[in-house]
Amino acid sequence: MPYPQNGDRIVTIDSVTSLHRTCVLVHRCYVSVAVLDGCIYAMGGYDGHVRQNTAERYTPKTNQWSLITPMNHQRSDASATTLNSRPN
Repeated sequence: MPYPQNGDRIVTIDSVTSLHRTCVLVHRCYVSVAVLDGCIYAMGGYDGHVRQNTAERYTPKTNQWSLITPMNHQRSDASATTLNSRPN
């Protein structure tokens, strides 16, 4: 499957069932992403006008993105990882 050319969504595809998953709530590029406890976290990014401080969590069991507490500072092009069971 070719890589999607639009930069407004994160799409995960289950290779076993070929199900397409839902899109993020805040459309942006240069977003930081990490996985923790089976959930995907998308943080920051750039919407084409300003850097973002928004953060979202994707829960595969419900196939839903939800907004979580925003970051204290706007940022894009950053790295993300987990440490001691917390996104960093």
